[in-house]
Amino acid sequence: MTAPAVTCRVAVYRFYAADDRLLYVGITDDLLRRWAEHQKSSDWFPLAVRAEWTWYDSREEAAMAETLEIRRDLPEWNHAKRGPSHRISFRSPNDLWEQFGQAASHHPNGRSGVVRDFIRWYLSKPGAELPERPQPDE
Repeated sequence: MTAPAVTCRVAVYRFYAADDRLLYVGITDDLLRRWAEHQKSSDWFPLAVRAEWTWYDSREEAAMAETLEIRRDLPEWNHAKRGPSHRISFRSPNDLWEQFGQAASHHPNGRSGVVRDFIRWYLSKPGAELPERPQPDE
C-alpha cells in the first residue's frame, strides 16, 4: 500500500492601500494566522483596505511567485527579496531638507514616502498620484 500524496497549499498574498498602492506581498501556509500576525505587528496594516491571494500547490512554486511579484511590483513595505536596489543620495541645503522633513511628516513614510510617491506619479505608474502638499504656514 502506498501512502497518499500530501499536498501543501501555500498562498501568496497582497495587501493594498485605498489608492491601490501595493503595500506588501507575502507567503504563508496559514492565511488566517499570518493575517492576525500582520494585524498585531505590521506598521503598514492600518493602511490596508484590500487583500488578494493566490493559492499554489507547493511552497517552491509560491516562493518563486512571491519573489517575482516583489521584484516586479516593488511593494512599499517589502524590503527583503527585492533584489538590487539603490540607496540614492543627493545634496540639499540643510534648511530645505529640514523644512521638507517637517512638511512630509504627515505622510506615513515621511520624506522617503513622499519621494517614492512623486517618482511613481512622475513615471505614470498605475494608481500613482502626486503627493499632497501641506498648506503653507500662515
